[in-house]
Amino acid sequence: MLLPDHTHVADISGTNASHVTVPLWIVWADRPYRLCPNCKESVQVVPDCPASMDPSTGETQSVNLTHGCGEWLAVRWIAVDSAEKVPEAAEWLEVWHAQDVHAARWVAVQDLTNELRAALARLAEPLVAGETKADREAEIITGRDDTPGIYHDGDQWLAWAHDVRDDGETITVYAAEIQEKHK
Repeated sequence: MLLPDHTHVADISGTNASHVTVPLWIVWADRPYRLCPNCKESVQVVPDCPASMDPSTGETQSVNLTHGCGEWLAVRWIAVDSAEKVPEAAEWLEVWHAQDVHAARWVAVQDLTNELRAALARLAEPLVAGETKADREAEIITGRDDTPGIYHDGDQWLAWAHDVRDDGETITVYAAEIQEKHK
């Protein structure tokens, strides 16, 4: 069965305690992020099946999706009672997944903007006795061209992070963008 990108299916049909066969397919989407929202450790973008069948009742139940730090790493999923319903469920999940990725990227941009804004405000504060401009800059620099964070690339201040979904892509906010928004 060909499914849209970022969607998966598992047939978890089984027999309940009354020996009745319960047909059940779980369709789920990838996570819209690759780092835990709480602790920032790597997580499985393509999670295992997020639901199971309670053998006594035949009802679906979510599996434990708690990360080691205690964060619940939600996965969107739909239970369907026939294989024919899988494609439609997968199409819905593909749409929701795209919306979730877009929202996660928006949050990442807002976080980077806030971090860079705070760093620029700190940079603009008067130096204290014995402090140099280089000292202040070293205080606010958290990244480099190959390490996510805040830094000066030789031309401008910026904050960047790996894309929420793709290690090869980045999200970058430039000081000029922040200053342009406040004009």
